Amino acid sequence: MAPMTRELKYYNLLGVTANASGAELKQAYKTQAMKYHPDKNPSADAEEKFKAIGAAYHVLSNPHLRAAYDRDGRTATRSVALSDEQIQQLFRMNASFAEMEATFARMDSMFTRMDASFTRMAASFTRMDSSFANMDASVANMESSIASIETSFTSALADLNAKLQGLHSDVHTSHEPQHRALKYWPLTLPQAQGLHEDTRNLDDTVRESRCRCGQAQSAILETAQTGNDTPQ
Repeated sequence: MAPMTRELKYYNLLGVTANASGAELKQAYKTQAMKYHPDKNPSADAEEKFKAIGAAYHVLSNPHLRAAYDRDGRTATRSVALSDEQIQQLFRMNASFAEMEATFARMDSMFTRMDASFTRMAASFTRMDSSFANMDASVANMESSIASIETSFTSALADLNAKLQGLHSDVHTSHEPQHRALKYWPLTLPQAQGLHEDTRNLDDTVRESRCRCGQAQSAILETAQTGNDTPQ
């Protein structure tokens, strides 16, 4: 039967309880070995503590040695001594743990940078969504403005057609341009412009005809007066 008072020196060296699991022992050894590693700890007894920690982990990590240690204390494991090769192996294990720590630290830094990048990307996507929403609103406003302009243009063209239709009744039907205009109701804007041009040309023609008629009347009167003054 195990004694009532158990020796706990090895457990105390690792900083764990007597019921610690294998994973807890490994993590505790890793922490203590890095703490007392001679390359990192300049104290005079660092190497001795490092060796003692290595010996404790060597015993407790082995189920058979741990059972003997729990049963009889160090007397059961006194013959278990670490060779120089085992001590060097412990040094190499500790160096591997240090490299793993550095690797994990670099990975944490990388993940931190990635998180920051994802945060910036999310902010950029948010701004892009806002820009697209503003563009959609601008396009909707432009479409509304274009529709309003088309409505105004259609209304103005309808008013022009109505006015031209009313003026048509005052135009003499014998004039050819007006007869030709009858075929184009209701008018489009280019047709209305063409009709306006025809009307201006007709006005010019009428004025020119009146001028010629006046000149002819004057010539006839002058000829008649000249004939009356001729001696018989």
